[in-house]
Amino acid sequence: MYNLNMKNRFSYLKSNIAYTLFNTPIRMPALSIDEFKMIREAKQRFDKLNPDTIAITSFRNYVVHRFENRKASKKALVVHGWSSKSVYMIKFIEILLDLGFEVDAVDLPAHGASKGFQVSWNDSIKTVLDVQRKLGDYDFALGHSLGGAAILASISLANYLPDLEEFFYAKKIAVVAAPCRMMTIVNHFSEHLNLDEEQKDIFEKKIKEITGIDLSVLDGRTLYEAFPTEIDFLCAHGTDDKIIPYSDSEYFSKLDRVQHLKLEGEGHIHILKNEVLLETLKSFAVF
Repeated sequence: MYNLNMKNRFSYLKSNIAYTLFNTPIRMPALSIDEFKMIREAKQRFDKLNPDTIAITSFRNYVVHRFENRKASKKALVVHGWSSKSVYMIKFIEILLDLGFEVDAVDLPAHGASKGFQVSWNDSIKTVLDVQRKLGDYDFALGHSLGGAAILASISLANYLPDLEEFFYAKKIAVVAAPCRMMTIVNHFSEHLNLDEEQKDIFEKKIKEITGIDLSVLDGRTLYEAFPTEIDFLCAHGTDDKIIPYSDSEYFSKLDRVQHLKLEGEGHIHILKNEVLLETLKSFAVF
């Protein structure tokens, strides 16, 4: 418990509001004509493929869109980013289908077709693990932004949080514009809400209290170094990303088995249709 004297009562209130917002995805409209066209085109292409909708009732209710492939001999999992949905991952889905994968694209709780108002960091990781438990193992996984971070954490975080019970595994994993360190997200969010040092400290303690783990451990590189795997990674990031700094991908890509793709001038959303990334994915996802 925090000492709620008159001096810090406002800070405590503001920090708790910040934590509520931190777990509440905002379904934002298109911010530009180009983005609006991209969203409309993605929806049309997604619907044309007519995926099966699998509603899963578990620790949270969420939806998986299954793209069956008669020629499939491999399975891929695709996870979208924060305040996003599987529809926006359509170009990755199309490539994976062409490469002979059956593709499962999950809408995280409180996103897309899934129900809910909020989703915590832990619940995002639990969803990745729950999909694997319910629908079977995957050969390949791809995540954008939060989706990439959730996949990275799910690989080994159960070593620190036994209630997760299992580990995620795929032979190859691609992370796109993903925060590789929890502190990257916390710092960006704190700055966006103009939290002072006291408020940020309370905010960080609240996250630690709920997640049950020190924020310094929520670091893809630290987790990998502590518990190395045989997974090959593609880490793609744009240098003009205003949401997740490009430096996060540089940090993670110091590891062995990581192929780093630097995309000059690319942003956080537009990267979803970057041709260089799409072509790189075609060769990286080949087994």
